[in-house]
Amino acid sequence: MKRFEDRYFFDVYVNDKWVVCPKCGKGAKVTTKKHYPTEEDVNRETPYHFETVVVRCSHCGFEQLSRAKKSFVATIKLNCPNCGLPIFKEIINVKHKLEEMAVNCTNPKCKHTLKVKPSYQLQYNPDYYSKQQGGLKRDRIFGLPYYFQTNIKGNLFWALNPEHIKVMADYVASDLRERKGMSLVAKLPTFIKIKKHRDIVLKTLQQWEKNI
Repeated sequence: MKRFEDRYFFDVYVNDKWVVCPKCGKGAKVTTKKHYPTEEDVNRETPYHFETVVVRCSHCGFEQLSRAKKSFVATIKLNCPNCGLPIFKEIINVKHKLEEMAVNCTNPKCKHTLKVKPSYQLQYNPDYYSKQQGGLKRDRIFGLPYYFQTNIKGNLFWALNPEHIKVMADYVASDLRERKGMSLVAKLPTFIKIKKHRDIVLKTLQQWEKNI
């Protein structure tokens, strides 16, 4: 009887993520590197402090840094000083911060124009936050689809990397399953855990392993 003991599989999250190379369509790797903070980092208001993310393809040589995908969301929110009507304006994919932006009151009886300093929030790849193209799971930085994904019985089945594949393969193939605390497999979708899907899920995982 095969036993699966569920541990904290941190390697799944800290190791490279596999995505589809936008140039050749083969497997590329997204790597996150921590670094010492620069003056620019300290002045940012962003959850991506002190890290650089790069996608590289060993097949065709494609490479792109996360900084090439960096943009801002500019937000203006206030009440018109002339008529009091609330004004809200949001602009995505802003490449460079501006000290002031012109905004018009939408009240047809007012139409007051003023210049306001917007607030900025750093973001990577704004397309990721819109509807995911083709229903595919995508990397949060570059918006590239994960390399390992397919449809099983109407459900999207995907893996981040070889470590993720191994964890799921061991889990599905096991007869006894033990879990310790919050874990990766505790978050697996229900269809993976259904016995009648076991063979097709294992076959898919084994096929992915051959492509590594």
